[in-house]
Amino acid sequence: MPASKNNLEQENTKLKRAIAELTYERDKYKKIFDASVDAYSVIDLSSGKFIECNQAAIDMHGVNSMATF
Repeated sequence: MPASKNNLEQENTKLKRAIAELTYERDKYKKIFDASVDAYSVIDLSSGKFIECNQAAIDMHGVNSMATF
């Protein structure tokens, strides 16, 4: 039996709410990551390449930007 329009709208609303909550959490922790005076780096363990780091890590490594890694 095909899903009704109402069921699809409810599911869409739930998914939008879940995306909004995840976005809020991601942004909250990203702000903490970026503002920290401690050096934080995220590294891809399979390649050894830097995925992301904060300004403190850039300063610690003496490079100009994340692109330098």
